[in-house]
Amino acid sequence: MTVPLIFADKTGSLFGSEFSDVYDRMYLCVSRTRRDTDGAAQYSIYNTSVAPSNTPVAALEYGAGGALGTVTFNLKGRGGRERTHAMSAFLTIVGG
Repeated sequence: MTVPLIFADKTGSLFGSEFSDVYDRMYLCVSRTRRDTDGAAQYSIYNTSVAPSNTPVAALEYGAGGALGTVTFNLKGRGGRERTHAMSAFLTIVGG
């Protein structure tokens, strides 16, 4: 059995945050790569554990006004392909 990854935000910025696992097993960098005038935006997530990379491991696409959009996982480095899912597939409404 392995210990789950638990990330701590090192910067606290929505425009370029860095996250590190509390046991120093993985490091992620999140940066805003696009913002449109209608509020639509894209954030890219990079795995910086091994070496800095220009290829994101995932991208979060938000619609106009910050509406939920899609999450695209880049699996090309593992012999796979990109897979896109609706953000709503990962979220659950909690409370009243």
